[in-house]
Amino acid sequence: MRLALFLYLLSWSDLATNAHVLHRRQTKQGKEEFDQQTTAFETSGLCRFYKGSKDSLATCATYCKKTTDITCIGASTVDNNVASLYDPDGDEFIMGKCDCKAPEVVKLIAEEVLKAMPVVAGIACTILFGALGTVIDIGTAVVPGGSAVKGVEKAVSAAKTLVENGNDAAGFAGWFSDVCNPSGSAEVARINAEIGKIFDPLANAPDSVAVGAGCVRKDKSKCKNGGKLSETSKDKTPDATTKDAAPSQTDKPSATTTDKASETTTDKASETTTDASKTTDTSSSTDSASSCPTTTTTSYQSASTDAVDICKISPDACKSADDLELADFADDTEPLQRRDGFTFVKRSGSRDFDIELPNNEKIEMASVTYVERPAFVEELRTTTDKSLYSKAFDYSSTKLADVDCGPQALPVGAAISNFAVEHILELQTVKDFVKYAMSGDITALDSKTMGKWVAKIPKTGVTATGTKVISKDYFLKPWKEAVLTGKGLGKVGKGDQSPDTPAVRVFEALGSKSNKAAFLLLNSKTNSMKALIWGRKRGMAPKPFKDALAASADPEKYSDSGRTGVAPTSNTLVSEWMSVFREVVGVYQYLNHKETKSRLWEEIDSVRTELENIEKFGPPDGAGLPKLWDSFVTSYFDKIEEKTKEWYNLYLKQARTAFEKAKKDFDDDKAKRQKQCANGKRPNDEPTPQYIDWTLKAIGKYEKMGDKLKVPRKTDVGVDADMTLPKDTAADRSSSGSGTSGASNTGDFVQNGMGAIASNLVSVFWPAATGTPA
Repeated sequence: MRLALFLYLLSWSDLATNAHVLHRRQTKQGKEEFDQQTTAFETSGLCRFYKGSKDSLATCATYCKKTTDITCIGASTVDNNVASLYDPDGDEFIMGKCDCKAPEVVKLIAEEVLKAMPVVAGIACTILFGALGTVIDIGTAVVPGGSAVKGVEKAVSAAKTLVENGNDAAGFAGWFSDVCNPSGSAEVARINAEIGKIFDPLANAPDSVAVGAGCVRKDKSKCKNGGKLSETSKDKTPDATTKDAAPSQTDKPSATTTDKASETTTDKASETTTDASKTTDTSSSTDSASSCPTTTTTSYQSASTDAVDICKISPDACKSADDLELADFADDTEPLQRRDGFTFVKRSGSRDFDIELPNNEKIEMASVTYVERPAFVEELRTTTDKSLYSKAFDYSSTKLADVDCGPQALPVGAAISNFAVEHILELQTVKDFVKYAMSGDITALDSKTMGKWVAKIPKTGVTATGTKVISKDYFLKPWKEAVLTGKGLGKVGKGDQSPDTPAVRVFEALGSKSNKAAFLLLNSKTNSMKALIWGRKRGMAPKPFKDALAASADPEKYSDSGRTGVAPTSNTLVSEWMSVFREVVGVYQYLNHKETKSRLWEEIDSVRTELENIEKFGPPDGAGLPKLWDSFVTSYFDKIEEKTKEWYNLYLKQARTAFEKAKKDFDDDKAKRQKQCANGKRPNDEPTPQYIDWTLKAIGKYEKMGDKLKVPRKTDVGVDADMTLPKDTAADRSSSGSGTSGASNTGDFVQNGMGAIASNLVSVFWPAATGTPA
């Protein structure tokens, strides 16, 4: 068996020599040498088999003239040591040879032998990767103490079946490459490069780990021992002492108890668990006359239905809304930066909203101070002023299904720090309005540089559609000066202040220490997400989302692929990105609450009143401000909604694509195994893993909210808006696969072949009996 691999490697005489010569060089290659070597490799079919995540197929793609169905197979030096080399970046690799066409398994293994091989594909391959990697590392399929490496059973069964039918390591490499799709996979290439090291340990593992199918070839003379079973292999039944051995499949459902604390029950050929989804993999039948596989159980961690902190994936949402209002929102692909490089201004303090212009000119304006949070909470708790709203806006639960950011009891103690005094009409609105008033073009707000938005200012003072704009000279001087002194103007809003400066009167209308009725108390994270939305910025950047999505749709993250349980945070992988969507819907839910939208439009009308005062009693070059405000508000709200829906719908589409692919891979794997049952029997009809089934349903619910993400218009005041997620139907609840878990712990994970951990039943997205989200 080792001889076949040795002869295969020996045929690479030039590669073996090069590897041996380069073995002694442990320093990094120079860039020139590296590039010259790359050019040579592209014509000779050599490659660098990287030990990390770096591309091992770069030279093979050129040599093979294609990018799929190729691989780089790492070589060993003549003294059997791995030749470690280092590229100019310091990344470690070994020499390899390009394989432009994966071995056709049917040429290496007889058809009848291939049919008897264990069926492994799709999700099960990820388990096999981890198991074979462990065998490579420890050189045996059995760890100290006699237990098998987790997930290695199929590989053992395959190796034994090949030996029993006269095949060797080359056949194993072909089979493994074929069933686990080697297209560009460095993991498959790594394992194939070590076949000579792992094949014997697999083939010689005790029958308590797994057994082969026996001699199934038509020409028995080609089998080991001429098709006659040796004394050690007459009984192909796994040892009864092995806990991990799968129970034989029968026509009737069976119940197996592995210990007093855990129990797995099958009912009508399907399995249901509580805290972890269980699906079935297959190993070869012990009856050589039958190709129908028996079943073993693979368990998957359930996705949590609880929301989690979004700071990791959306760090901007964890800055205060006050800080975000100071940021430049023009480029939404870059993370927000501190304005002064050291510290943000104190919350509730006055903050500058200056606008830079060419030639070192600057429009200067600043917000007014407003009430501090602790004092505001205490005032709400004791006030008799009916203009103040004595509730806090927050979620009633942590469930992802709970998007109702609505009125709750006022916080007490340390919980007060989780809330913010909320400017319903965000302060940055004033700065955006001034840009619009000078350009008459709402798209000026999306320009990424000063030059681009300034270029939108019409030189004639009138837009192409006939809208008269305001000169920058007005905002440079009268806008920030006390030009309204002695005009007898009334107090702003519901406060007791009457400023003489146009900019200050507008900011006063948005809320101040005096004009407190303009404020509401809002969950801080929701408040920050609202500031991002108001600034037309994504709730999370593309790369962090794509990375989180890929991890959450990866079956290996949920299954026990040779590790001691799953990663501790695997049950929150979906929640990490879905919690951002929950926060977005929560923002629009809050905006459409009757208390919020009535105050929003009171502030909008209050700003218009002040602009009318400024137009009437201020310098004449401010004429037209109220009319511009009206058109601005309409276009501004349209732009906010457009930008939100743009990334919201795109990200959900990407999420659906990822999880529909995960479901298809799972279904294809299951269908392939069912087709193997030539005698009419079928393996257990395993349910779709909960993390796939539940996530697809949740994505569908959030997709339906896309059209409801609306900033309320004046006609919406007093009109109830339904912003709750769609409820589960009875059909949804009855087809929820293997059940769901709330915040299931790693300790609740059910290990492969070890049975289920007994726990309390938890159901679907929210309990059917309540009628409202849990």
